[in-house]
Amino acid sequence: MRRCHLDGLFAIFLAAAVVLVLLTNDLGAPVGNGDEAIYAEFVRSMHATGDYLTLRYHDAVVTQRPVWPVAAYALVARVVPGAAGLRLLPVLLSWLTTLLVGLAVFRLHRRAAAAAVAMLSVAAAPAWLTYGRLAWSDPPFVLACTAAVVATAVALASPRPLVWVGAALGLALATKSLAAAIPALALAPWLLAAVRRHRRAAVRPLLVGGAVLVALAAPYYVYSFVRFGRYFLHDHFGQVLLARARGELPGVGLSGGAGAYVVHIVRDEGWAFALAAVAVLVAATVFGLRERRGGESALLVPASYVLVVLACLSLLGTRLAHYLLPVYPALGLCAGGVVARLQEAAERRGRGALAAVVALAAALVLVSTGLSQPPFDGSVLPAPQLVALGRSAAAVLAPSEPVYSLDFYAPALGYHADHRWRLLTTSARMAVIVGDVDVFAGDHTVVKGPPWPPGRLVVAVPDGVLARAPELLVTGRIAAERGIGLYEMASVGN
Repeated sequence: MRRCHLDGLFAIFLAAAVVLVLLTNDLGAPVGNGDEAIYAEFVRSMHATGDYLTLRYHDAVVTQRPVWPVAAYALVARVVPGAAGLRLLPVLLSWLTTLLVGLAVFRLHRRAAAAAVAMLSVAAAPAWLTYGRLAWSDPPFVLACTAAVVATAVALASPRPLVWVGAALGLALATKSLAAAIPALALAPWLLAAVRRHRRAAVRPLLVGGAVLVALAAPYYVYSFVRFGRYFLHDHFGQVLLARARGELPGVGLSGGAGAYVVHIVRDEGWAFALAAVAVLVAATVFGLRERRGGESALLVPASYVLVVLACLSLLGTRLAHYLLPVYPALGLCAGGVVARLQEAAERRGRGALAAVVALAAALVLVSTGLSQPPFDGSVLPAPQLVALGRSAAAVLAPSEPVYSLDFYAPALGYHADHRWRLLTTSARMAVIVGDVDVFAGDHTVVKGPPWPPGRLVVAVPDGVLARAPELLVTGRIAAERGIGLYEMASVGN
């Protein structure tokens, strides 16, 4: 039995090693032109001010999200320089999430191959390897949500894990605020079932878990309200949470209405992953419903969690691909449970080893298929042209001068230049789309023109765009990279 246990742990850590290699591949690649550039500016501001309890985008205070994940990233980035330092902790958290999935499957089902398949199934999702390695708020949030799912499944057999459910949901709130409401809603029926099953024995762990939840989640809200007052309430709950729930951010998110996530999974993550996900969910539900012993919840909890989270996210007005991240570890838990059931059936025919090999091979093929998918979110890809243009801009800018882009969304340009970024735009729609984002609104990033700011301007302009702003006079060319020119300009005709 002990040898079996050690073999199981070896298989889990071997799969974990594969996932870690995938997550750390090209870890030091330049920061892309998406939200990671904004978080990188948060980190840079923390380093510059020494204030690790406040999010700042340049001089603008941001209360849109909890500060703790960014503060943790900033502390690591002080020790490990560059983009690798920014991403090191997020990568470790995503890796710990996959490791937790494997250990949970082994704990619940006692099948090493099933545990390894579960971990590889998580890594097979292209979105997991795309977003799980970025320096933003999702990696700690997803780890907390996954811990809540695992603890809930175990709590149906024993009341003690109710404490861990409270701790996990408290961490989810502490890292991504009320985004944790949807995972909590998905787990609520199972938590109620656990309380009803254990009755008096559940009272103490339930109370302790609730206290831990409050102790972990409350500091952010209390601190922010005490420090920022009504601004925090307006910015955090009104401008961010409610606006996103209502879909009031024009031009942001997936298109396609309530079916946008399904379209995204099939189109961007590939038919192989989509079909595997459907097969795993159906099989997990069928196996769970057919069984009449205590272990059925180990399948039904993650299966129902996936479906409820997907349904709730689809009802929100703003739909973003990375919102699905909490779903993938739960799918891995389902995959591990299904493989364990198939192994049990194969062992009764003396083919358990063959079933394990086939399952592992299928998981590796799925990972390979996911890796072969073309990138679906260009904003997270390295932007070497913005790195080069940013460095060229830094060489000619005075310390207080911003770097501009014309009709070109480029927060990474400002990050790589280590200067404030300003967006010059001739488009009223672009001014609204970018200007309504709370981070940019607070820093007055968008300048709709004409008229344009007076004096010398250092502006990045994609080829063919300059004609839209005849009031901008080119006085010199600084650099050019991959269809984007960096010019010295002056505004005329204001």
